[in-house]
Amino acid sequence: FVFPLVAVLALAGCKINTINYFPPNPAPVRVLNLIPDSPLLAVAVEGTVAYNNVGFQGITDYQSFENKITNFSVSIAGVTTPFLQFSANLAGSQPYTLVLTGVMDSPIATLVAEFVNSGSNGNAQVSVYNGAINQAVVDVYVTAPGVDITNLVPGFIGVTYNGATRN
Repeated sequence: FVFPLVAVLALAGCKINTINYFPPNPAPVRVLNLIPDSPLLAVAVEGTVAYNNVGFQGITDYQSFENKITNFSVSIAGVTTPFLQFSANLAGSQPYTLVLTGVMDSPIATLVAEFVNSGSNGNAQVSVYNGAINQAVVDVYVTAPGVDITNLVPGFIGVTYNGATRN
């Protein structure tokens, strides 16, 4: 009688992956600053600065956050008042890049979901984000260097400003 009771108590203390148990898989997030007239920026997550001194064209390392609706705020480094705030739902172990674009008078933040798996059989997966302030729509050609694109079809057609596409 004692052995079965000990076995039940031992199992009760363990987390067993069952159909009803979903282990947490934090979402990795990094920041890319593409605001050309920005000073160094700080990005706070849930009110705590997570990324500091992010300069123009700077990209941070990934940091992991809980899978939930997450509050982001962007401020000038060393300043507590944010000039941009938004919330996003982080899901699973999906990696994201928080892209900051526009200009300081009219900043934009976009959370871009990245590919989880790499390409297979020598293929590459490509994602295009249009952060070109003066280009409402762009076509993107993926070719070998120096190839004339006059008669080619773009690999990505009509990528709108602040829009992303995956292929």
